[in-house]
This record gives sequence, C-alpha cells and structure tokens, in this order.
Amino acid sequence: MAKRSRFNVGKYGAFPYGKLKILEKELDKEIDNIIDLKENLEKKKEDLELIIAQEINYCREEAKNNVKHLERGFDFLLIVSLVLPNAALIYFWTLPNVSFANSWFLIIFSPMVSGFIDNIFSFLTTRDQDNEKYQKALRRAQNKIAINYYKKKRTSKKSIEKKINNIFKEIIELDKEEEFLSSVSQKLPDLQERAKQRERVAKIEAYEGRIRDGSKIVRKRLLKSVEYNNWNCPYCNRKKTPTKAVADHIYPVSKGGLSTLQNMVLICNNCNEKKSDLTLRIFCKQQNYNYNKVIDRLEELGKDV
Repeated sequence: MAKRSRFNVGKYGAFPYGKLKILEKELDKEIDNIIDLKENLEKKKEDLELIIAQEINYCREEAKNNVKHLERGFDFLLIVSLVLPNAALIYFWTLPNVSFANSWFLIIFSPMVSGFIDNIFSFLTTRDQDNEKYQKALRRAQNKIAINYYKKKRTSKKSIEKKINNIFKEIIELDKEEEFLSSVSQKLPDLQERAKQRERVAKIEAYEGRIRDGSKIVRKRLLKSVEYNNWNCPYCNRKKTPTKAVADHIYPVSKGGLSTLQNMVLICNNCNEKKSDLTLRIFCKQQNYNYNKVIDRLEELGKDV
C-alpha cells in the first residue's frame, strides 16, 4: 500500500488572515478526505476478514466430512454414566422416611459418582484414544483444505493477516492526523481574529509614518516563530543564526510595501544588504537565485507573494 504524504499546516500561528482563510478551506477538505479514506480502509479490512471467516467455516465443514468415518457415534456409555446415579437418587427419594432434608448431601454425591463411572468406562474402552485420533485427523484435514483454499485465491492466510494488520495501523495513523487537523481547525477562528488585529495595527503604523518602527515589532513577532537550531534564510537558503537576522520587506517600502507579517520575512544580513530596495524578482535575478523556489519557501512561511 503506497505511503500517504501527510498534510502540512506549516507555521500557521504566524499566518496572515488571508492565508488562514485558505488554510481553513484546505483543512475541511483534507479532513473529509481522511474520513473517506478511513471508510475505504475499513471496507477493505472487513472484506479481508470475511475471507478468513469463510475459510474457517468452509474448512471446518469439509474436514468434518473427510474424517466422518473416524467420528464416534452416539456415546451410550456417557449417557449411562449420567443416568444411573440420577435414577438411583430419584429411586432413593421414593423410599419411606427419606426426604430432601436428610438426603441433601446425595445431590453433591451424585455428580461425583457420574464422573467416577465415566472414568471407568474411559479406562475400559478406547473412547479417549478414538476421540484424540479423530481430533488429530480433523486438524490435519483442516490444514490441508485451508492450503488449497488459499491457493485458489492466489494468496495465503499469513499474507491476508499482514494486510489486515497494515490497514489497522494506517487507520490508527489517520485517526491521529484527523485529531490533529481538527484541533488546528478549532483554533483558526481565534487566530484569524488575532491576524486581523495585527494587520489593522500594522496598517495604522504604516499610514502614520512609523514603518521602520513597525518593522522592529514585526521582527520580534517573526523571531518567536523561528526554529533557532534549524533556520535557513528563505532567500539564499543557507543555514544562518536567526538572532542576527533582519526583517526584510518583501515588497519594498520605497514602492509602497507595508510593515505587515505577510510582507515581511526574516533574512540573513548578507541578503538584506544586497536586496536593499529592489523587488524580489530583480534581486533573485541579480543573485542567480531560483525565483520560483524562493516564492515557494516564502509561501510555506505564510507570506503573500
């Protein structure tokens, strides 16, 4: 069964409002896909389990027919061992001066007598040996029929059980993924409201001419969402130290860019000096960077580019 790639929500806590709305639709769609996939896997699992259940019933009946000649008929001795003590007990109670009050102990004694008589019959006859012989022949016949049964289906019981086990594990993984995505989905309304507030504040700061001051605030917010031990500059894609990173306006301030989370990104100092007030496309062209890959990395960070 092909391994399914998990849905990547990214660093959704730092996403702008527009990106969060898109994520909300994608999450709903992905959760529906997981539910459908789980239903299909459950159906496959039931079909495989049915094959094994049918095999067990079929082999049992066929094996019984094959070894029917070894099966003991009506066990007269067993009936005798059960009837004799109970008949004697009933007869004893019909005698004068005998009641349940003074003969209750016989109720306990009667099964013991039945067991004793049955053991004597077993010792004097070949009943137990015949039964053991029958059970062994039955098991051999079942195993032989089972092999032929799965040969016709071009598979084996072990292979089917392995498939069932793999499906069961995949369903568990899907349950975990569905639970995680559902938890993210529940957080989105609050995150969207916060993103709106951040964007309103950022726009006000920009319109009031405090763009550079706003950049410092955004830089602090961006630093909170960075993995310090595993951070690469999204422009040059080289591993750097995030504490020395600079908050860059993807769309330059000189061309109307705002100090908002979706227009700002942490980059290394070297890329910041080279980019200056250039547009992203011109900067990538001058530095021989793959523009499309840079765009992909920025979109993974929740930037509108």
